[in-house]
Amino acid sequence: MGAAFSSIATGIISSLLYSLAGATIAISLWRFRARRYRKIWAEALRFRAESLIILSARAARHANDVPRCSASEVRALVKATALLQRFRTQNYFRVSTDVSDDELRSKNLIVLGSGKANVVAARAIRSLSPAGLSFDPAGRTIHLNGRSYAPEYDGSGALTADYALIVKAANPFRHYQSQARTLLMFMGLHGIGTEGAVLAATDRSPLLDMARRVDGDDFMSVIKVHVNGFVVTHTQVEVSVRL
Repeated sequence: MGAAFSSIATGIISSLLYSLAGATIAISLWRFRARRYRKIWAEALRFRAESLIILSARAARHANDVPRCSASEVRALVKATALLQRFRTQNYFRVSTDVSDDELRSKNLIVLGSGKANVVAARAIRSLSPAGLSFDPAGRTIHLNGRSYAPEYDGSGALTADYALIVKAANPFRHYQSQARTLLMFMGLHGIGTEGAVLAATDRSPLLDMARRVDGDDFMSVIKVHVNGFVVTHTQVEVSVRL
C-alpha cells in the first residue's frame, strides 16, 4: 500500500515538474519573440499602452456618403489589432480627418496609408523630414538614398509587386520631448502595399530581418510586397535606414 501510494505521488510530482518546465520554456520563448516585436513596435506594445490607429479617408463616391478607406487597409487594421491585443494594449481607431490634435499628442500613433489619402501621414512626414527620402504617392514612387522603387506589372497590366515604406520614430506631435510616444507609419504606393507593410511587421521572417537591421532604433524600411491578383503572397525587406 505504501509503495503504491509512493509511486502515485512520484508520478504526480513528475507530471507537475514536466508541466512547470513546459510552462517555463513557453514563457521564455514568448519573451524572446516579444523582444523582436518590440524592436519594431516599441511603445505601442507596452502593457496597457494607448495606441491610436489612423486610417486613410478617401473621397466618398456620392455626395452624402462618409469618407472611406480601402479594403486592404481594413485587413491591415485587423492584422495590427490582433498583434496589439496579444500584448494587452488599449487601442482606438479613427479615420485621419476625424483625429483631434489632443489625440495626436497624447497617444502612440499607428498610421495606415500614405499622405495621398491620410492627412496625418502627410503631416508626420513633413514634421520628421527624414533625410534622403522622397515619398510620392501620386507618382507611385519611393525615392530613398538615391534609389527608386515603383510598382511592378505584368504584360497584361496587372500589379505583381507594390512597394511600401515603414517608418518608426518618436511621435512628432507629443506634448513634451521627454514623453515616450511612438509613431509607426505603414504607407504603400497602393492600398495593398499598406497591407503588405503591416504583414511584414507582424510575420516572422521579414520582422526578424528588420529587427536585425535596426536593433530597436528609429528607422525607415522599404518593403517589397509581392501580389497575385488582389492577394499579398509574401513580403521582403529591400532596405532599412536608421534615423
